[in-house]
Amino acid sequence: MLVLRSVSKRLPSQTGLSRLHTVGSLSDCEDFLGVAHGASIGEVKEAFRVAAKLHHPDVLGGSEENFVRLRVSYERLLRTAPGRESSAQDQAPSDTSQSTKVASRRQRPRTWAEARAAGLRTSMADPSAVVVSSTAETAIASRFCGEFFRVDDFNRMPAYATSGSPLFLFFSFQFSDWKIGERLADTGLCLAFTNGRGVPWTCGVSGRGTAWQVWDTRRNDFV
Repeated sequence: MLVLRSVSKRLPSQTGLSRLHTVGSLSDCEDFLGVAHGASIGEVKEAFRVAAKLHHPDVLGGSEENFVRLRVSYERLLRTAPGRESSAQDQAPSDTSQSTKVASRRQRPRTWAEARAAGLRTSMADPSAVVVSSTAETAIASRFCGEFFRVDDFNRMPAYATSGSPLFLFFSFQFSDWKIGERLADTGLCLAFTNGRGVPWTCGVSGRGTAWQVWDTRRNDFV
């Protein structure tokens, strides 16, 4: 178990990164990747590969802001692309069963955009950026240290990402904890997770580090 200090950081409203509090509508994501509405998973992945060559910070004309926006838009479109459900769901059920499933999906918002449309909001006190540092100099912890920028709301909580090849810091409804992972998806797959559901940056501000279980590639286990 490692202890990471997550300290909130306010960004000036004039900076480009401050505009990434939300990615925007689904159509905004489609426009940014250059795909049509209802694009397949394969089309979304191909568009991401092409756009990544243009927006990567190491490429002339690229920027950290656009690359983070690109990655978050890509993750969002993957979650909504046709065909992401299992083949069993694609089989034609009875009209009554299908109506029940549709009603159930409408009653329970699946994305923050839908929840926000229903009137939910995150706190304005949520920081625009979070700086993650370790209380110990270890190679394991150094993978997660750095600045995480606010990019979107996920599971009704703020989500953050590093620039470059981003890692995501987000809250998991499924496990009631905070995670750092390579994808903004509540699947349980992650590189680190907290022992508890308290927001990491409040612990950092108060002077107490947040305890994280971190994946050790040498042991092939969390430590």
